[in-house]
Amino acid sequence: MTTVHVFAGPSLYGAARATDMIWHPPAAAGDLLALADGACRVAVLIDGLFGAARSPWHKEILLLMAAGVRVVGAASMGALRAAELDRFGVIGVGAIYWAYARGTLLADDAVALLHAPAALGHRPLTIAEVDLRARLFRSVRNGATAPAQARAALADIVATPYTRRDGDWAAQLWSRHALPG
Repeated sequence: MTTVHVFAGPSLYGAARATDMIWHPPAAAGDLLALADGACRVAVLIDGLFGAARSPWHKEILLLMAAGVRVVGAASMGALRAAELDRFGVIGVGAIYWAYARGTLLADDAVALLHAPAALGHRPLTIAEVDLRARLFRSVRNGATAPAQARAALADIVATPYTRRDGDWAAQLWSRHALPG
């Protein structure tokens, strides 16, 4: 049986988790490398820490792969690391990975958000830029928002630090730009 270790937090807050995987909180530097003991076959990086703790480094991911572990990245820091290391064999999954891989998304903090500690399930406290971009894109695609209106809102989103993009801020942004609920 393949042992799969998954590092996740706010990206999967409230979601059901498969019971045939080993779940870890968002990864910090060294957490992935600790799996190089031979028991792990697949490591999935979804969320990682930064700021208060060091992020998983690129080298530890490469060392983990050298130990025979397949590494998959998605959603948040995992998508960013996968885009940075896919040429070395990291498997990237999802729209955020593809946006980084194609260069349509460049800033590391586009996936950043504040979240509660483990005791509170890593509940998101702010909203990641990528989630706000997706909401704008859907609104334009559905014809509810004009492209120019979405570009103006996106400029405000990008100019606002991730630490300030909470629900109240987002509601004010939507109101200020007359965006549909």
